[in-house]
Amino acid sequence: MFLLLLLPAQGWAQSVVELTVDGGYATTMYNVPDGKRIGGIGYGVDIGYAYFFHPNVGLGVGAGFRHYAGGAQISGLLTYPKVVDTDNEPYDHFTIYDKWKEQQSLYYLEFPISFQFRVPLNKVDLWMAAGVNYSLALKGTTSAQGNLTHRGYYKKWDLTMDIPEHGFYTTSDFRPSSSIKVHDVVALFARVDVGIPLAKRWQFLVGVNIHYALMPAFSTEGEAPLGYRNDCQEWSRAHYFMSDYVPLLNTSQLSGKACPLSLDLELGIRYIFHTHKRRAYPCRCLAD
Repeated sequence: MFLLLLLPAQGWAQSVVELTVDGGYATTMYNVPDGKRIGGIGYGVDIGYAYFFHPNVGLGVGAGFRHYAGGAQISGLLTYPKVVDTDNEPYDHFTIYDKWKEQQSLYYLEFPISFQFRVPLNKVDLWMAAGVNYSLALKGTTSAQGNLTHRGYYKKWDLTMDIPEHGFYTTSDFRPSSSIKVHDVVALFARVDVGIPLAKRWQFLVGVNIHYALMPAFSTEGEAPLGYRNDCQEWSRAHYFMSDYVPLLNTSQLSGKACPLSLDLELGIRYIFHTHKRRAYPCRCLAD
């Protein structure tokens, strides 16, 4: 069937180049057992070349940059029984984390290869592509924020303390950030664009695309405890029994494969080289 499609176009060829930018929703497809996965803003820019060996079918290559986003939101309670305060009084410490959000940002150079398809319509062209990206990791970062509350229960007096001057405070000012190790990935992608003529051989592109990585961008096998000792420098010594905050991917708060996904609106411009037909030479065989 595919060979039959090519038969009418023997000797036909066309080249196109394009520049596109896109932006939209992105997330990372891991699990958050005690919370929920959240998304962020993804975006990218690509330059591409396609060779159409048939009026409707071609092969494309390119290079570009892509930013994936993803994150998690958790709420819960950390309990530290039988600790002592700055006066050596025994008590139970409670840390409440409410709507604590951590966002991961992943940056890649991408090198796509694709099958491309063109469907001429009345006044516009419909361009479609499906293929695979090799995405070379550049860097990864995390940033987090939320509401933290520290309370102390003194069994001796059956008293719950919420006095900031004694280390029992509420804060939303703690916003830790860090770098993370990001892996190269291979991603599938597809796109659909409408090409609107601007001038001879020039088209404006508007459409959508989707990217999905087939392998995890980072590990989620960490076992570090969740802690907030460093949320206020003044009280870090008093909260000696906690651990410092580390990215959630280094704790048991995340699990499963961290595969990035993005769905974007795409805009661009495409230049179509002159369509030409390869010259066919008649057979000059000598008859017997």
